[in-house]
Amino acid sequence: MKTAGRKPVQVRVLCPPLSPVTPCGPGLIECVRAHLPVLSRAMRGVLQSLNENAGAIQAIATAALLLITGWYARLTYRLVKVQEAVHRERTAELRSVVLTIRQGLLQLPTDTATAAAKMRDAAIWDDDDLPTLRALAAWFSSDAGDHAARALAPLRWLGTQAREAKRAGFNWEGFPWSKYREELAIAQYHVVVLWGAVTAERVT
Repeated sequence: MKTAGRKPVQVRVLCPPLSPVTPCGPGLIECVRAHLPVLSRAMRGVLQSLNENAGAIQAIATAALLLITGWYARLTYRLVKVQEAVHRERTAELRSVVLTIRQGLLQLPTDTATAAAKMRDAAIWDDDDLPTLRALAAWFSSDAGDHAARALAPLRWLGTQAREAKRAGFNWEGFPWSKYREELAIAQYHVVVLWGAVTAERVT
């Protein structure tokens, strides 16, 4: 209370609250405590509802599990079918390449008397078939891949010699018969093994 002249003047000082005010009371802890009974009753209600409907919940969970299991089994079946289709396609392609090379080797001459005529009529494989042969054979099995790798160099050399010999006016006097027969025997051996491997597996 202060006086200014003759009349007294009353001064009020407003101070901020010492703690935050919430709808539940002066603090957060008090708010939580105030709501604990309500939360407890709600939780008890949820648990009671779950207990009362346990059979229905279990049935729904079982149905959901069956649906997921069925979907997974169907997906697995489709993946297996796709893998089988890819395997059949690649095996058929490998068989076709091996057959082409095998027939070409069988048509190559083995003696000098019929060399010119046989070489002229022989169907020589394409050089592009050789990388395909190696890649598909390696995919088929490690053993087949090894035989294909060992056959590449002889096949490449024989193909070069055969194309040269097919030219008109080729001079057979300088033909390397000794190396030719050696490379032909090596190539035939590995190709025959490959042919046996790919034909032993049934392609449907």
